[in-house]
Amino acid sequence: MVDYLVESGLIDFSKPEVKNQTGSNDLLYLSLSNKNLSLGSMLISTGQFDPNSRNTDGYTQLQLQAMLGNVESCKFLLSHGADIFAPGPLDRLNAIRLCETEFDTFEVKSRNEAGKSNPYEKCLNFLEDYAENIILNQK
Repeated sequence: MVDYLVESGLIDFSKPEVKNQTGSNDLLYLSLSNKNLSLGSMLISTGQFDPNSRNTDGYTQLQLQAMLGNVESCKFLLSHGADIFAPGPLDRLNAIRLCETEFDTFEVKSRNEAGKSNPYEKCLNFLEDYAENIILNQK
């Protein structure tokens, strides 16, 4: 698919507009946000898409997916070398803390809605466990 897009002239990696404000590589952000991991894998394999790239606001691909609660895309990015400890914009919250913030916000909003499960819980648990394993293995 990527080859088709390039050959047909629909994308040109040499043009700066391929990189825009949504993600430093818009196609990677869109594919992962839509849980299209096979397209994400094809994009990364071209060498033109960096799992640690940042958008113009300074968020990494992993941080963007964590804020969406998208656990499968977080797993995908981490398996392709994304840095779970990378600070967010202005040296602030990393992916774990960003997901935790979304989790907490959802909890506050849904307190009056009985039976509603938090969609960020699975992603937050995964990211915290992943980081804890890295820290334990470094010791």
